[in-house]
Amino acid sequence: MVFALTDHEHEIVRMEAQTAYVRLNKEYPFKFLDHMRGRILPWHQLILFEIITKAQHVKIPSFSTWLSSANDSIIVFCLKLISHYQQLDAIGELIRLLKHPSEEIRKMSVMVIGKLEAEFVEEELLHIYHQETLKVKVEILTSIGRISSGNYFDFLKGCLDADFFEIRMAAMKAILGHGRKGKLMLEELQERVSHQNREIITHVLDTRI
Repeated sequence: MVFALTDHEHEIVRMEAQTAYVRLNKEYPFKFLDHMRGRILPWHQLILFEIITKAQHVKIPSFSTWLSSANDSIIVFCLKLISHYQQLDAIGELIRLLKHPSEEIRKMSVMVIGKLEAEFVEEELLHIYHQETLKVKVEILTSIGRISSGNYFDFLKGCLDADFFEIRMAAMKAILGHGRKGKLMLEELQERVSHQNREIITHVLDTRI
């Protein structure tokens, strides 16, 4: 009975049924994701995420199972859980999602790649960078900073000439994300960049922020 309600047309009924199903079904608590057509709304995702991550006896699956779903909200929800549980087995699917038509899903996939520190995916991130939207470009730069392999300093420095402030700021933060080497590089750059970029570097280096 509870399972039948997990895809109910009414969002409150749907949410209550899904949270109950996760708590009650010990073996396959996420089976409802296989058949769900309705969206998992952002506030519902928060509630479900809280229940899943704090529950004592929920059997945690590989959430990459649902990254091929036709329901974008399921993909977004599973990306959050993959990041939380550091599920490295999902990286192959995350690379596939870099071509997804949804900007939100591409952006989140890049973010999770960064949080998993998947160094071998950096080249793929650079490959898609120039064809991406501003939001995804910023996320790519942020992820390069999280991975901090040190392999793409020239690329990051090249981004300091970008027209968009967001790109320049993200690139500088990514350089700083490489630790002491990145900090020294920014201090050196500060002596020979434009006045505006000098101000951004000062802001990025300010440990009080």
